Amino acid sequence: MRGTILLTVLLVLSFSIPVHITADTNEDDSTTNWGEGIRWIKMGLIVDVGNPGDPDDKCASAGHVIFDQGLYKIWYSAYNQPTATWSIMHATSPDGMTFTKQGVVLQVGAPGEMDDDFVRDSMVLRNDDTGLYEMFYTGQKKGLYGWRIFRALSTDGISWQKLGVVFSGVGAVGHPHVIRDSSGFYRMWFSQYDTVNWRIRYATSNDGQIWIDEGLVLDIGSPGDPDSLHVYMPSVLIEPDGTHVMFYSTSNGNPFNIVDIYYATSPTGMAGSWMRIGLAIEHGGPGDYDEVQAIRPIITRRPNGLYELWYSSYDGVYRRLMLALGAVDVAIKLVTSVENDSDVLLNWTSPDSPFIDYYLVYRAPDQRSFDFSMWLHNTSDDPDPLKRSWHDMGAALENSPTELYYIVRVVYSYGVIGVTSNTAGKWTMSFDEGMTSFSLPLEPFEVHNVSWYAEQITHLDYISWMSSDDNWIVHRKTMDEGVNDSLMLFGQGYELSFTSSSSFTFCGLPGSMVRFKEGLGDDMDWATSLRATDDGTWVDVHWNQTPGASEYVILQSHKSIGVNELNSIPVAIVPNSQTSWGFADPFYGRISRYFMVIAVNSSGAWGSSTYSVGIERIDISPGIISLGPHLDSQNKKDIHRFCREYPSVVGVAYTSSGLWKFHSSVMPPSAYNTWIEQGRGYQVSVEFSSVTIIEIGY
Repeated sequence: MRGTILLTVLLVLSFSIPVHITADTNEDDSTTNWGEGIRWIKMGLIVDVGNPGDPDDKCASAGHVIFDQGLYKIWYSAYNQPTATWSIMHATSPDGMTFTKQGVVLQVGAPGEMDDDFVRDSMVLRNDDTGLYEMFYTGQKKGLYGWRIFRALSTDGISWQKLGVVFSGVGAVGHPHVIRDSSGFYRMWFSQYDTVNWRIRYATSNDGQIWIDEGLVLDIGSPGDPDSLHVYMPSVLIEPDGTHVMFYSTSNGNPFNIVDIYYATSPTGMAGSWMRIGLAIEHGGPGDYDEVQAIRPIITRRPNGLYELWYSSYDGVYRRLMLALGAVDVAIKLVTSVENDSDVLLNWTSPDSPFIDYYLVYRAPDQRSFDFSMWLHNTSDDPDPLKRSWHDMGAALENSPTELYYIVRVVYSYGVIGVTSNTAGKWTMSFDEGMTSFSLPLEPFEVHNVSWYAEQITHLDYISWMSSDDNWIVHRKTMDEGVNDSLMLFGQGYELSFTSSSSFTFCGLPGSMVRFKEGLGDDMDWATSLRATDDGTWVDVHWNQTPGASEYVILQSHKSIGVNELNSIPVAIVPNSQTSWGFADPFYGRISRYFMVIAVNSSGAWGSSTYSVGIERIDISPGIISLGPHLDSQNKKDIHRFCREYPSVVGVAYTSSGLWKFHSSVMPPSAYNTWIEQGRGYQVSVEFSSVTIIEIGY
């Protein structure tokens, strides 16, 4: 369709969606973790070339978009082949889906003027102080080598008054991207050509007319890099936290004239501060509009946080304007609880977005055995597919599986399934009449007092625990809240006494998390490969290689859920040839560390992760301490082995069949021995010297 511009949406999965194209505004104050990468979804053609003889019959590309006065407005470069004439055309849309061309709004200058050869590569902004549209564009004079940057003003975006050249340099300069801040200060990133290479530079101005060149901001890459010949055509977005994100075109002089779009970030946008991240948009395959080139990016961000990357395609004959949407995963936080004494209730939070269609719920009997090819529940079948809760009926009953773990994922309207939420679990424990040594099997979402558990658990007589001065404190069910009361802590051992058998379902966070999404690293053998070692002063983590990874990112947190958060900060990045990482870590006291490894491709985009592994260290002075395991041990051990590993430990007490039992370090392995397990409490006796207990697991 050449007379009218239609939005053609690619089929993603088995359906198409309407796309609402909006302006470059930042009402959402969240900031994307650009190091993790954005999943760009090519949505297809936005502006097609015109009919033969039209001003844009050969090229309709490099458009800039703003939302203004209820309309979506595009200014784009047009080229007419018979006359070899460049111009700037304009198109509008009331809904962001169907655009109507408004014709040429800026032509080449009259003979002798500085832009009488061509005008192209426009950048348009709206001056909030004057109400005027300001256009910065590239132009050239016939017979005079060197592109220059020009400026024009307009009251309506259609009729323009040219102000002439505002910036020139050695060689050619062009492709301006200009941002005017709230103080009226102008900043411009632009391309400069020295007859061999294009590079990206930066300039500033107080009025948009007189500019100061602030220097080179992005140089060409090393030989063999995708940008070893050219880095050019910058477009910059400033995030709410001040992060500058630049998208730019690259070329390495390949014989096929291939061009792709890469991106970099900077805290300031100035020279010396930019860090290359990786590939954003790659040229397409045979028959695609962008078969040869994806070039001349323009980045915008919608108020709801979705990114738009407008770019020019080239198939070897025509240039057209295309659109890709940045599929930014929303952060889902999942919480489990018990409802009606029988059901596990899942509640999750995620940002509001018009591009969320529904959610998928996954369940596994073990925290490290999820199968993401099979979901348990699909909310698209619910009366309200966007409701952020779901009941797993009967999952808290006494005869239900002891452990169940849950993960939620969002399904976007453009067909992409989002990265996994944190893992949340439930653990149903059965108690016999009499005494039992106990510890919380999961890290609770909300810390409660001992009195709360005494009230909630049926047939409970009392809960007792050891105070910091080695005295036993007893809270009976008949006591009021606050009497012989304290917070029930994850990792501490307790004694529970029951008047008859009972059961209770605990909800909380397990020790292992995973960040899964289809693609790189989605092999479950890789996911479960992460292991750790710790000798008390040095920590090592080890993992298997995964196909397609060019490097690995290591995340670390003091909480299990910390490594799952989308804004986690890497502690190390290592090449694909390296499958281990370590660091010196002497410390005293009690501390937890959790590690996760994420596969990264050659473009810098993050793939899936391993399941995380945790390390718990506890310094114990001579005496008795009551403990409960934080983690499901990486290497299962019994009490006898535990005592042998730590010579200062003289024995461990625990309950069995309602009675306390004690295994001494000098006893044979068969005497009063048992496996160390989550959910049980242990009294560890230490003599002579302090000992550091190291627990590694999930």
